[in-house]
Amino acid sequence: MTHPQPYRVLIADDDKSMRISLTDLLEAAGWTVEAVPRADLVAGFLKSFSPDVILSDVRMPGMSGLDLLGSLNPEMAPPLVLISAHGDIPMAVQAIQQGAYSFIEKPCEPRRLLTVLTHAAEQSRMRQTNARLKERLFQLSGLNRILLGQTEAVEALREDILDCGNRGGGTDPGGNRNRQGTGGAGAARSWQGLRRPLPCPELRRSGARYLRSRNVRRRRRL
Repeated sequence: MTHPQPYRVLIADDDKSMRISLTDLLEAAGWTVEAVPRADLVAGFLKSFSPDVILSDVRMPGMSGLDLLGSLNPEMAPPLVLISAHGDIPMAVQAIQQGAYSFIEKPCEPRRLLTVLTHAAEQSRMRQTNARLKERLFQLSGLNRILLGQTEAVEALREDILDCGNRGGGTDPGGNRNRQGTGGAGAARSWQGLRRPLPCPELRRSGARYLRSRNVRRRRRL
């Protein structure tokens, strides 16, 4: 029986005593912890440390926690939890609107902090697992050999083909359920639907965008 790896958290806080306190708390709870004194050091640890969640102070010299939030790729970076002793409601609202997972005021109640970080880490690992499964399904379906390119239209079409195949294909124009199947086979049959009326509304829209983008590229080459 395999045991899950401990959650990994990257702490960014210019206050040394706070970094030590947070590190002690999280390590006592079974976490693997890395701590840096500046937000601009976070980027260098994203690949080498691979944190499940980032815990960052808001007000720091140089890059602030909000600046750090804006610098992260929301599709690739782990969730970011912000903490601050000088926070207020407008700052918290701004942070959440910009994509922060949560905003916690200092001093942090340990149980609440651990709960928030655990939920963020669970979400991060679930997203990674889903991405790996989708990539595996993508390879099994053969779409990587059929739909070439990395444009936005191609990526959207791949996603919708996989989603449509997994859902079972939706309904046909007569209201009858299309039994596309699941997994790679269902996705492949959804792709074949590009040659006839498409069963899923999402697939029809993304297929139309893909064909338009392909026609534009052809006209540019002429």
